[in-house]
Amino acid sequence: MTRLLDRAIQARRHSRVLLITEGSYPFYPGGVSQWCDTLVNGMPEVDFHVLGLVGDPSKKAEYEPPANVASLDVMPVWGVREFLELRTDLTRREIKRLRRTGNDAAVTDGLVPFFRRVVASILTDDTADELAAPLHAMHQFFLEHDFDTAMRSRPVWDAFVEVTSTALPRLAAERGCELPPLNLEQLTQAMLRLSRWLSPLSVRLPRVDVAHSTSGGLGGLVGVIAKLEQGIPFLLTEHGVYLRERYLEGLGDITWVKLFSLAFMRRITELSYLFADQISPGSKFNARWAVRNGAPRLRIRTIYNGVDPATFTPVSRPPGNDPVIVWVGRITPVKDPKTLLHAAALVHGTDPKVRFRIYGQAPGGDEQYYAECLALRETLGLQEVVTFEGYVPSVEAAFNDGDVAVITSITEGFPYTVIEAMLCGRPVIGTAVGGIPEALSDECGTIVMPSNPADLAAGILSVVHMSGEEREAMGRRGRDRAANQFSLSHSLDAYRLSYLLLAGCGNRMIPRNAAANVVGRATRKRRPNRVVSQTTSAPAASRVTILPHGVPVPSGARGGAVAGASPR
Repeated sequence: MTRLLDRAIQARRHSRVLLITEGSYPFYPGGVSQWCDTLVNGMPEVDFHVLGLVGDPSKKAEYEPPANVASLDVMPVWGVREFLELRTDLTRREIKRLRRTGNDAAVTDGLVPFFRRVVASILTDDTADELAAPLHAMHQFFLEHDFDTAMRSRPVWDAFVEVTSTALPRLAAERGCELPPLNLEQLTQAMLRLSRWLSPLSVRLPRVDVAHSTSGGLGGLVGVIAKLEQGIPFLLTEHGVYLRERYLEGLGDITWVKLFSLAFMRRITELSYLFADQISPGSKFNARWAVRNGAPRLRIRTIYNGVDPATFTPVSRPPGNDPVIVWVGRITPVKDPKTLLHAAALVHGTDPKVRFRIYGQAPGGDEQYYAECLALRETLGLQEVVTFEGYVPSVEAAFNDGDVAVITSITEGFPYTVIEAMLCGRPVIGTAVGGIPEALSDECGTIVMPSNPADLAAGILSVVHMSGEEREAMGRRGRDRAANQFSLSHSLDAYRLSYLLLAGCGNRMIPRNAAANVVGRATRKRRPNRVVSQTTSAPAASRVTILPHGVPVPSGARGGAVAGASPR
């Protein structure tokens, strides 16, 4: 395998990859950003052009891009009122000229017919490929006309109202939703969201060999456009299940705007699956959900996240100390530390010596949830039992500070924390969500039901009450499993091979079994590309182009899916 990759890399020394991120690298911390940082640093032979879709244009980079990041473009889906606001390269005369290109006559002839088809397709059960051609036509229109002027024009609004006023109530009836009459305010909110979500269509994409999106939402939309515009292959990586997570966010009372939003996300996800040449979920769990949501099974190639075993060294705790349970993560509802608090109360009632340490911070927008966790600790009387340690610069130090690691997430992809805890030689108790059960085995950890404090408490007590030798043996088995099956080199080699196969390099050199479940490159003739202006000789930190778009950032906008930063 290594020899094969070396030969292929020599044949194509500088592959060019458009890496599309949504609410993650390099502007927000988190598992997806960590994965992206590892990917670009681990492939110096690849020239990455990063397009970051963000919910806040004022966000500063959390990661320093390496030298092989040839360009870093920022697309604020929310945050400014007009695309032209931050175009410092244009004169006032040029800005006025561009605004005039979005006049009603041009919009009526060149945009409205395609926009009407897009809205109608979103709100019907037609196949997702009905979206592709009109979206591509809209992209080509916006390359030559001002996006904001066009999308705020009367012809576009009239077309939206005409289609939505009929199609959205029909969709509600088909879904069994009982809603009050659709009114102007709800139509306006739906149109506002749609215009923000379509704003990436106005981006001029660099000429590359492969488009690679880290999610199936707005990033997937850009990947589809890159494939249609340039005739290049499209690789889709899903660390979570984008559509499933949007449905989870939408739980509760249904509204017209929520119904429209979920319909849009469903259609864009289906479109991404349909046009992706390779779909690489981060776990088999995610792969099953992708198939359920319409992904072609034969295009799926699961690639697990990887961690370098050399960066984690197990350190034994001194004997005779009270048992310590360690939890590491962001203080958010999906990580569910509240279940850990309830389980801690049950454990304390059985074994008062056990202590709990929670490492991590609440991201912007989840401050209230963090306050609720602190209040719950007070209510349960656990002030001396559970400590909130805050941000920790070293995950290795955090896990080595305890005897057992716990993951309580209610939804996951393939979390780094599980592998990192295993590499620290700690037994892991994890919830039966995402790829956690695939990482653990009975020999190195315990699987419990999510949001079930009693089950979690029983799992904790079963490991705590083992002898020290038994826990250490379980930890060693976990480290061996993580090092052998989920190493960084395995993950990087899998993506390196995927890039080479998709870009059409050395297909005859690669054994048949090595190419299983990988779809070859697109065979369409490439169209001339419109390249983003960029600087390739400056230091990485200065190679940033802001592609301004959007409206004022709603309160609570943060990392994660950019679509989730929209007002509710």
